[in-house]
Formats: sequence, structure tokens, C-alpha cells
Amino acid sequence: MNEKSEVLKIALPSDGEMYQATLDFLKNSGMSVKRGSSRQYLGSLQGLENVTVLFQRVADISSKIEEGSADLGIVGLDRFEEFRIDDGNAFVVAKDLDYSNCKLVIAVPQGWIDVSAMSDLSDLALEFKHTGRELRVATKYPRLTSKFFYQNGINYFKTIYSSGTLEVSPLMGFSDIIVDITSTGTTLRENQLKPIVDGTIIESQACLIASANSLGNELHKLDSARKFIARIEGYMEGKDYFTVTFNLDANNEEDAANIFLNSVTINEFQGPRVSRIFTINGNSAYSLAIVLKRKDLQIVTDNLREIGASNIIVNKPDYVFDGQSNLFTKLMNNITGKK
Repeated sequence: MNEKSEVLKIALPSDGEMYQATLDFLKNSGMSVKRGSSRQYLGSLQGLENVTVLFQRVADISSKIEEGSADLGIVGLDRFEEFRIDDGNAFVVAKDLDYSNCKLVIAVPQGWIDVSAMSDLSDLALEFKHTGRELRVATKYPRLTSKFFYQNGINYFKTIYSSGTLEVSPLMGFSDIIVDITSTGTTLRENQLKPIVDGTIIESQACLIASANSLGNELHKLDSARKFIARIEGYMEGKDYFTVTFNLDANNEEDAANIFLNSVTINEFQGPRVSRIFTINGNSAYSLAIVLKRKDLQIVTDNLREIGASNIIVNKPDYVFDGQSNLFTKLMNNITGKK
């Protein structure tokens, strides 16, 4: 087994909007990326051995995973769905890494006041056909566009692939409408375009993808993959949890726990952990700690005030790790299923 095959290869965006966002995400996950310069296409991860970072164009990452020249990759879900091969080698490990959020939408000229829904667009496409022409759609996503149009009963159209700025295509006469990524809709409005109300093809964000073949055939890489995935999972889980500590007057540990448990109105929490407080005046007091989800924080805080809790302190954990990595289990199940 040569040295190169021992190394886990992770494909990351080399530039564009996702580049810095991905570096920040991995840094927050405890894995800073080292890259000599913007012209270098190899890098490493601090704190994780036997890993090589491959900086790739976003449009190429899915194909690198598919062909097995990279083992793991971070890319937009829109790009993965556009370039993936059905029943192929690449699969999604984590669908939502909670950054680079956007939508792939159908946008038409604002002057088309009678076109606001897919049914209107279907009628228009049929009218165009009767006049001997097709509805022209400029997009970087011909596969997703065609699939969505067919699903909505639009059969008479022509996709025009363009890797450049799509928003000016209708104004230049290059196309009638466009299908493109948008985050806020500002660029569409500035170019006199409007989205179709039911024309969102996919809601996209950064996702983690993997190569079943490369990892399945080179099992020695799996330990590095497990560590990489676990750190991402721990960071993602930590974003949704809080640790709450508070003090209660009680006769003993069991009494303190029962006071809290009999008052709390939620079921999803861990704890309480109870420890005695040695007070100057000799009062019997205890410190309790629980771990709960963000959505329950206000409810529990109100519950604690009602039972006379004091010194309520809320901390945000950097990471939360379960007994096993659900994402790594998913990875292994996919690898096993592909063999």
C-alpha cells in the first residue's frame, strides 16, 4: 500500500462564496485549514493527521467524489444534485451544514404581469409552441431545471447552458427566462426579474458528500474519516444545545432534584447533575446543571424562576458528542450497501 493511498483526501471549494465560509466552518469545528497561497491546490487540516485537502472548483467537486479521486467533499447541495449520477458512487453524508444557504429559482421578467405561477408558465410555453418557438431557459442547472419543468407539466422548452451572469440574459434576448441561485432576490430585482411563487426547484446549502468506492476499497482511511465527521457532527450538535446551571435551597441532593423535576414542563433534557454548595451561613443549598435544546431555554428559565432558583447561568457548549456518531454510522451503511 503506497503512501498516497494512506491519506484521506477531502475536496473543498477553491474560491467563490463557499471558499471562506467553508474555511470558517471547519475552523469552528476544530480543524483549521492550512493553505500556502491561493494558487496552491493542496492543503492540510491542523489537528488531524493523514488528511490532504484538495482545493477544487465547486463545479468539479461532485465529479471528483464520483470518480473516487477524493474521498470526502463539501459542496452546495444544488451542485451535487445537478452533477450526481443516479445510483452512482457519491452520496450525501450530511445534507445541511447550516451555511451558504440559497434557493434555485425560476425567474421571469417583471413585465410579465400575467405570469406568476408554474401554471402560467405552462400556458405560456404552450402558446410559444403554437407560434413555432420554444420557451428559452438560461441556466447553469439544465438537469434540475428539466426535471422540475417536466414534473410541472411543462414539456415545450429549451434549456440554454450559460456559465456567466444569467440575470442579463432576458434583457439581451439570449433567453426568455432564467433558472438561477438566489439568496435575497436583490440581484433579480435589480435586473427586472421576479421569481415564480411556486418555482423554487431546490433549497440548497453546504453539504458533506462521500465516495463509497474509495472509502470502501481503502478501509484504512476510515479512522481519519470518522474523526473528521465526528468533529463536524459535534460542532453542529453543539449549536443547538445549552448548559444551564442554577442554585436551589433543598434538604439534600434527592430533594433538590425532585424540586426541579416536579416543576419542569419539558421532557427533552439531560440531568440534572446535583452537587452540594458549602455556604458561609450553613444553609443547605445545591447547584444543579442540565443540558437542553435551544427551543426549550425560555420555558425552563421561567420554570426555574417560579421555584426560586438563583444564579441561573447559561453557557453554550462548543461541541456536543453523542455515544456514537450518527453521521459516521450513515457513512458506513452507505459504503456497505454500495459493495
